[in-house]
Amino acid sequence: MDAFWVSIGAVGVYAIVLVSFSLSILAVFFAFRLSRITGLFGAWTLLIWGLSLMGFEDFASFGSVIFLGYNRVENVVATFSLASFLFEALILIAPPAFFFGAMYKLHGMFKSQKEKQAVPIRFENPPLAE
Repeated sequence: MDAFWVSIGAVGVYAIVLVSFSLSILAVFFAFRLSRITGLFGAWTLLIWGLSLMGFEDFASFGSVIFLGYNRVENVVATFSLASFLFEALILIAPPAFFFGAMYKLHGMFKSQKEKQAVPIRFENPPLAE
């Protein structure tokens, strides 16, 4: 890659890792909200822990990229072709994005189900009526 794309790629690495970390944290947040809505905290615990570990991994990646320094990140980005860089970016962002989308959608579905009022059954001639 030429110098312009290398500098864009270096900034992109920071953005990719930050977006991945943010999506992981949002997925954990919505999974926790789901456990509160459904009242089944034990059932969601493993999923919350798994998403939290994924978020911690993204946080560690962000920390390592920050501590490397911009020049070293540019040197690493220069070794990639544009296609391989975009493919790696997709691989890094896709799992947290899918988990966030799933937790957000499930949160909306369970919340709307909980907010619906139960309609009582009305009898024209109630049983045991005098």
